[in-house]
Amino acid sequence: MVCDVGRQIRYFRIAKGLSGEKLAELCGLSPKGLNNIELGKSEPKFSTVERIVTALDITFDELMNEDHALIIDLN
Repeated sequence: MVCDVGRQIRYFRIAKGLSGEKLAELCGLSPKGLNNIELGKSEPKFSTVERIVTALDITFDELMNEDHALIIDLN
């Protein structure tokens, strides 16, 4: 199964209680840029993913594990 990185980012952002605006600020992204990643409209560069996982205080492996995201409906 291919990991939906944007969905995973959104899952962790919500789980951590962060708004899109706050996470974007922490990562040095525009809110629209983060939203596009979360919605799958754009694919982030690896360096962007590194900044996001750091801001979310998670590991890359956690981000790539989809098992937990099936628990909630993010749409």
